[in-house]
Amino acid sequence: MNVPERYKELFESFDNNISLALSEQKIGHKILELTPEPSHASEFEKAELFAFQFVEIYKGTESPEIFYKPHRSRPLPDGSEQVYPDIAEVTPTMMEYWMWRAQSSKHPVMRARYAGLAYEFQKQVSDTYPNYAIGQIFSQSLIETVNRNLISEIAYKAGKLEKALTVSLKLKDSTGTANAKNELLALDKSVSLTETKNFWTYGFDILLLKQKGVATEEEEGYLIESLEQRFKEFVSLDENAAWEAAKRLSDYYKKKNDKNNTLRILTAIEAAVTSFTEENPSFQKIYWLEKLYKLFEQRGFKANGGKLLIQIREISKLAIEEMKAVQGSTTINQSQIDDLVNELLKINGDNLFITLALRYSLDRESIEREVQGFATQNSIYSLFKKEVHDAKGRKIGLLPPVSHNTEPYIVQKAAFQIQFNSLFFRFIVDEGMKREILDATEVLNYIKLSPIFENANLSIIRKATEYYFVKDYVGFIHTIIPQIEEAIRNLIEKNGGNVLVEKDGFYMLRTLDHLLNDAIAMDTLGSSLCLHLRALLTDKVGMNLRNNVMHGIINPDKFNQMNADSILIALLVLVLKSIPE
Repeated sequence: MNVPERYKELFESFDNNISLALSEQKIGHKILELTPEPSHASEFEKAELFAFQFVEIYKGTESPEIFYKPHRSRPLPDGSEQVYPDIAEVTPTMMEYWMWRAQSSKHPVMRARYAGLAYEFQKQVSDTYPNYAIGQIFSQSLIETVNRNLISEIAYKAGKLEKALTVSLKLKDSTGTANAKNELLALDKSVSLTETKNFWTYGFDILLLKQKGVATEEEEGYLIESLEQRFKEFVSLDENAAWEAAKRLSDYYKKKNDKNNTLRILTAIEAAVTSFTEENPSFQKIYWLEKLYKLFEQRGFKANGGKLLIQIREISKLAIEEMKAVQGSTTINQSQIDDLVNELLKINGDNLFITLALRYSLDRESIEREVQGFATQNSIYSLFKKEVHDAKGRKIGLLPPVSHNTEPYIVQKAAFQIQFNSLFFRFIVDEGMKREILDATEVLNYIKLSPIFENANLSIIRKATEYYFVKDYVGFIHTIIPQIEEAIRNLIEKNGGNVLVEKDGFYMLRTLDHLLNDAIAMDTLGSSLCLHLRALLTDKVGMNLRNNVMHGIINPDKFNQMNADSILIALLVLVLKSIPE
């Protein structure tokens, strides 16, 4: 392929400064600026556009063999998916061009991307085995990118090093393997022992859990000692970090058949959890005690965890007394819950789901009053900013004081109310299943009442409801969230709204959070339901389930009954609010 002069100038500007910190996204934008009509791109332009529009997949992928995915995707009415870039459009000529660029480029970030695509897609595009030399360039360039500090995010560094290690091992390249390993160890050492965010997990997870046998005995000893030191810090700093460290250490010692150290770690995390949750509501204590009991059981100390079951039973009695109805503050007991469940389950068919949707809908005005009341009663507390962290523990911002902006606190309160409601809802679901009143078919029939859930997607929704009733919450949550998002898009389009936004010459789907703030959604669904869905699915200070699931950063423990119940409640309310009058 002939390279036009304007592209040559761009490439030379990068190659002449190989110490320039550079992201694949930035390169992609620069190339897009040189391509005035992407929809009519030549094969050369297409090769360059595609090269930097694929997205790298890091930690948490189901298949470690997959490193690139399309930049965006869109479901089609027939159930298929439209993606961009599409590997099916990559030609052998484009592959040859990428290999040439991998060998001629000097900047490590560009070299890694060209070599990576050529190496990863070789078999699929050309039906030949990946080129060994290109694989080495790929691995070496990823390592050099990290070594030269050309990227700043630790997660990205770890993702690139993990891929470099995987490729080097596959190629049986001992030098590449050693270099990738050494960079991972250096990355681990660069993280402070008191850093509670998940940055400390990468070296341990990659070298001891995923790629066993790569670390020497001395390196393994370092990683364990480092994690032991971190654990000692975490037990007084952060329950989630302490928990993640305890899981890894107890698993390591169990596999070494070291019962004394396994029990030592379990006992320490039990004491830490007890301390951290001392002032927490009862249902949160139960959540942690159940996790502890399962951990004791998984590590072979079920008998030692027996006392946890006794605590769970005792605290469960208190939890029921702490629960409050959505619109009031009257404490209810188990007898009242049983009476309520019996009354609700006397209602048949769609009317039952309508009743549940009405009962567990949020009331924005009520939540606003509660937040304002809290701010008034806690005037000093309400003056300070609060840190916000994502699902991986990374600090992502600060909440303004309540006195400056109440909206984030309204979202937090809504998220808390959603979780409380799910506890009540579970009593109804369990009893309804026992009586064979509630099942996947009944829920699907109710969903069909709403025109925003299109017929083409009902087979997917059916599968989601089946996952729910067999308690496959991973399957349910992964399957139903995109369908809820598509339903919101359908609602806006059916009411004359726009679901697309133009960016860099392409039209992309607006995010779900933007859609829930759309005037049409607010008018059609009401501000209370839009708050409900944002607090559950998209708001960073709420549960943020949609974003955490779709970005692959959700803790596996969060694929649980409470979150599944919370999503089903929201689905019932969404159907109710979208049924034509």
